[in-house]
Amino acid sequence: MRRTTMPLRLRIGLALCLGVALPLPAQAEPMNISQFVFLDRDGDGVFDAGDRPLAGVPVTLETEAGPITRASNLNGFANFQLSPEGTPGEAITAPGGITPRAPRLRGLLRTTPEPRSARVRALPGSPSGLVVDPPFGFLGYAVQPVVEVHLPPEVADAALYCTQRGQVTLAWQDGERRICAVPPESAEAELVLSLSTGDTPQELARIVPGFRRVVAGFSASAIDAARAGETAESGGRTPLNLDFEGIITANDVQELPAHPAGLLFHNLILAHRLYYRGYGYVNATTSGEVSVYTSSGHPARITGTGPFELASMSMGVAWPEAQQAAARVTGYRGGERVAELALSLGTLHPAHVLFFWGPVDALRISHDLYWQVVLDDITLHPPRD
Repeated sequence: MRRTTMPLRLRIGLALCLGVALPLPAQAEPMNISQFVFLDRDGDGVFDAGDRPLAGVPVTLETEAGPITRASNLNGFANFQLSPEGTPGEAITAPGGITPRAPRLRGLLRTTPEPRSARVRALPGSPSGLVVDPPFGFLGYAVQPVVEVHLPPEVADAALYCTQRGQVTLAWQDGERRICAVPPESAEAELVLSLSTGDTPQELARIVPGFRRVVAGFSASAIDAARAGETAESGGRTPLNLDFEGIITANDVQELPAHPAGLLFHNLILAHRLYYRGYGYVNATTSGEVSVYTSSGHPARITGTGPFELASMSMGVAWPEAQQAAARVTGYRGGERVAELALSLGTLHPAHVLFFWGPVDALRISHDLYWQVVLDDITLHPPRD
């Protein structure tokens, strides 16, 4: 018996008359398979509370048609397209094996297992006609713990010792920096910095590195105080932490307003971490969703109604081109420069910068090539009433 096919238009009309739901031919559409990348702040290999998406990481997918590389977006996803109608090398177009490749990143340690291979198979009726089994696992990185110390020229020839868990090592010198390498298993152990200009090393500071790049800057007056056995006193004042939350909405930018504690700001712009496409805006926001940056890369200033003591801040740069030159924080008192810290910053993770400077009444934050510097979580002792 010969089988005949009813024309599509007639079938649709008949179905409407009879009230029957009729499946229509589906057209495959492109869809994504994503590799999620995150900053593993505690180094435990699990994406948990406190961890953050990591933007700007180039992930390569090895396919039978050749490699495809995509950078993780502002939400941490490197997206690869499944599309039978796509172009090989730009999209996954046919069944076969695929393998994500985790890149080596300077200053970062991978904390999750090597990504597993998967299979692309045809599945008629699925959105793209292709599916991936199994889905990709998460890709996590932790910051290689390190403590970087900047000393004033007055003690450029002094020896710096790093003591952790009873082990004493001599910091190695890299230009003007002294480096204390910290094994990942000791990231949460206290590290003692000691300076020797004679027979007996003098303790300078105690630091818990965590999975962070810690930068500690010392002024000449702080070194003199340490030699005299003095410690900085806050006078019982509670430290002020500026995390910049609750001032703007997600789709807004504005100048940072003055703080009631006696602080004035110039050329520091509040922005939500997802407002701009620069990866550094995402990755340098260390708490909450908002940070500040130097407007158009021009120098910014923080001034006090009286002397204040800067304790720490998180610092990064917004764009990869900024990594070619130094960012600087300069402290002034009474119009005279008392200390300066030159920093090489990146876009993938911020530096946690500690300041052992003593009182200042003004700060200047700048970049040698006028790229945007991103700041978050500034902690200081505000001016006295």
